[in-house]
Amino acid sequence: MAEKIPVYILAGGLSTRMGTPKAALPFGNTTLLQFLINNISPIASEVVVVSDKLYPINNVTFIEDFYKNIGPAAGIHAALKHLKTSHACILSCDTPFISYKHIYAILQHHLNITITTYHQKKHPLMGIYNKTELHNWEQLILQGEKKLLFMLSQLQVCYVDVTNDPAFTKQTLLNINTQQQYITALQWL
Repeated sequence: MAEKIPVYILAGGLSTRMGTPKAALPFGNTTLLQFLINNISPIASEVVVVSDKLYPINNVTFIEDFYKNIGPAAGIHAALKHLKTSHACILSCDTPFISYKHIYAILQHHLNITITTYHQKKHPLMGIYNKTELHNWEQLILQGEKKLLFMLSQLQVCYVDVTNDPAFTKQTLLNINTQQQYITALQWL
């Protein structure tokens, strides 16, 4: 098994399109958040959930955003600020089919920030982030930036194209934002 790294899961979104907190959605015999945690646990030295809500999950640390109401940019900032090692994997709770194997695949290419791309689409919430970028990330937030792709364009990022990696499919990176995407994900269980 590869080195273990901390995994931060962003679960603080407003879930406006879903209408209910996605992390708590029933998924198989558990919740969406717990399903993802189960999938990534073999590579995780620790699991930290970034959310202002506490979910009944054992062996998980919960932290909140320092900057409120700016979306995932704040969650990444909170993760980097809390991080006690040099780097961590940062995921979103609404991508339940990511597993430790997928994290391991991108960890092999790790630089300051390593982001997955699939069919030319960038997935900033399936990446490895280095604590050395905390200052730069915070400066972008203080300048009013909150769009992840723009923020990443201002930093040194390694994009890893996993399109031809058989371990990655459209299922792997499915981001559940709507009821229809949720129904599709349930059918894939």
